[in-house]
Amino acid sequence: MLFWDGVGIGKKDAATNPLVAADLPVLRRLLDGEIWAAGKKGITAAFASCIPLDATFELEGLPQSGTGQAAIFAGVDIAGTVGKHFGPYVPASIRFDVEEKNIFRRLQALGLKSAFANAYPQRYFEYLASPRARQPVVSLAARSAGLLLNGHRELAAGKAVSADITATRWKEFGHQEVHAVAPETAGRQFYRLSHNIDFILFEYFLTDKAGHEQSMGEAVDVLQRFDAFIGGILECWNPRQDTLLIVSDHGNVEDLSTKSHTRNKVPFIIAGAGRKHFLHQVASLSDITPAVVTYCASCGKTNRL
Repeated sequence: MLFWDGVGIGKKDAATNPLVAADLPVLRRLLDGEIWAAGKKGITAAFASCIPLDATFELEGLPQSGTGQAAIFAGVDIAGTVGKHFGPYVPASIRFDVEEKNIFRRLQALGLKSAFANAYPQRYFEYLASPRARQPVVSLAARSAGLLLNGHRELAAGKAVSADITATRWKEFGHQEVHAVAPETAGRQFYRLSHNIDFILFEYFLTDKAGHEQSMGEAVDVLQRFDAFIGGILECWNPRQDTLLIVSDHGNVEDLSTKSHTRNKVPFIIAGAGRKHFLHQVASLSDITPAVVTYCASCGKTNRL
């Protein structure tokens, strides 16, 4: 699963929507030359489908990172459980749900293996050890399942993926042993990390950051980098055995006319062996974790996510 933060389905307008302006050959090829746009019910291609999912949960206000991510990674019914949007940190009222019912813990309970591929610089671990530390949904879920977060050593050894994909800033963080890589190389590395794993996740936050900064140049760059990363994965994968999921938590980068999040639907892309299962099982963001768990449990070691 690839999680790209803050990517919604916007208008087909290259002046405000970098998903239209950017050169995204891999995603377009995966979706038979199409790209999602507002008003489309979905896209069905040879090996992949894209369906729009509501990120508002029929709540007032703008969707937030915590809202969408708690739904995606713990199956939390935000409207019924919390009744409002929140983000990016988990409120006390649903912390138990995120810690105990998240995707990693559910798979673990079935004896299945999962991994969180992202690497963090040393300064993040120092922050986690401080009294003021607050964790976003994904790292909280991973740590609650006993998964050790990757650091600079794992990244340098090829056992993790940099959050920016290419690892261009790690030397600025004081980690001279970490070298920049091409996004395609990072994609191939991500796929290799999935060997003997039932489920592996990568989180990409730069799409949301670019949306908030309203920079078309930056947005196009981070989107094209992500597209090339997917290309590296697809160089290695077997569509008859592997399943690739791409999901977002809320809209943002698809409309650079505003600095805030949007109420647009988000694209859920399913490619490969499990496409039929997810098309039948997922109608909302909170359906994703249960669908992943049932799919992995039914597949055993035959098909991998």
